[in-house]
Amino acid sequence: MKKVVYVEWDDSASSAGSIWKNKETVANFNTCRCKTIGFVIKETKDTLTIVSSSDGGDYVSGDMSIPKSAIRKRRIVRWKK
Repeated sequence: MKKVVYVEWDDSASSAGSIWKNKETVANFNTCRCKTIGFVIKETKDTLTIVSSSDGGDYVSGDMSIPKSAIRKRRIVRWKK
């Protein structure tokens, strides 16, 4: 498994459902600052793909690709053995 990272990133916002709502309600939506820790699976110039769980081999779970333009903070996670 590759390195483990802590990432803070801005998520998009939307209202639930497809009901009609007034513009003032929509104008008051806020994005969310998310905090995620995961194993780096792939990195390109535009995205960071991480997973939350791994069997140490070929199987992973909890995958997420985060646009790098949304990343606000990124740190490598290290721990003592």
